This record gives sequence, structure tokens and C-alpha cells, in this order.
Amino acid sequence: MLIEHPFKGLGSTSIIPFENFFGSDELPWKIVENPYSMRETLPLLWCNRELTDGKIKILRLKQNNVLTQLTNIALKELQTYVPGVPIRVFYAKLMPRDSIMTHVDNGAIFRLSRRCHLPIKAPEGIEFQCGNETYIPMAGEWFELNNCLPHSVSNMASSERLHLIVDILQPGQEYLLN
Repeated sequence: MLIEHPFKGLGSTSIIPFENFFGSDELPWKIVENPYSMRETLPLLWCNRELTDGKIKILRLKQNNVLTQLTNIALKELQTYVPGVPIRVFYAKLMPRDSIMTHVDNGAIFRLSRRCHLPIKAPEGIEFQCGNETYIPMAGEWFELNNCLPHSVSNMASSERLHLIVDILQPGQEYLLN
């Protein structure tokens, strides 16, 4: 969904429980390859890019209970900044010295929702580009990205980037949920 600016800072949350969790557990990361990049994701809630029979069909994926609990706490905090219903919730890694090429997220879901990021691991050297603006994410600081504009991200750090990424369906659009 188009927001006024390419990026919008939303507020902060404690990431210490996430750092402790991701530092101690092997998780079933999935390799995702698309025309823009290859990265590892860990989805918890997912839906297709397009509507099915005029509706959003959400698939809830079972993950580690501790991770689900941590995510739910973060989602409650996010909803104080961006009200609505989460329709996509996933963790995404971007490996060191890697990038996601400039692209636009196409599909009805992206026009109807707002894309929010919570950086959990944000080493120095991470840089988002969106429109004509640059954004340097800070660990623990929620931000919104206008993913309907051309955008990219690079990780020139020597360690991975890890973000919780959430797509929020705006209030008043719940009728689209199946």
C-alpha cells in the first residue's frame, strides 16, 4: 500500500529475547530464490500475492512455540503503530555481502497491505534504497517500507541481516479474509 514516503520509522521494541533465541536454536530455514535474490526465510503466516475468488487465503505455518510466542509479542507492539490484521509474517536473512536487486512487489496483497520490518540483526553495512531515499535500519526499530515503489537492500557487513517482516491488512478490509 502506498504510504506518503518510501520509509517511515514506527517505534522501538526489545529484541533481546530474539537475539537469545536465534543465537541458540537450529530452525528450518527455507531457501527462497526469485529474480531479485536468494535468501533464507522462516514463514509463520503466509498468503499468496493475489486474491483467490476475491479473498485472501492465509496459511498458518507451525514453527517453534518459543518463536511463535516472541513473534506474537512483537506483533502486538507493531499493532500500536500500524493497526490491522497481519496476513504475512516471516523472518528473512540476508547473508553477508549479498543484496536484493531493485524491484517492486507486485500483486493485490501488496497494494492492500503495509510492509513493516523489525530488524533483529542489523550490522553496520545494511542499506535500503526506496525511491530516491536511503534508509539505514537499526536493530529493534520498527520501520515501514513502501514496497510498491522500486526498492532494494544490500548487506555489505561481514555478518547476516535478520528481520521480522510483517504485511498488515488495513482496518476496514477484513471482508477480504477467507
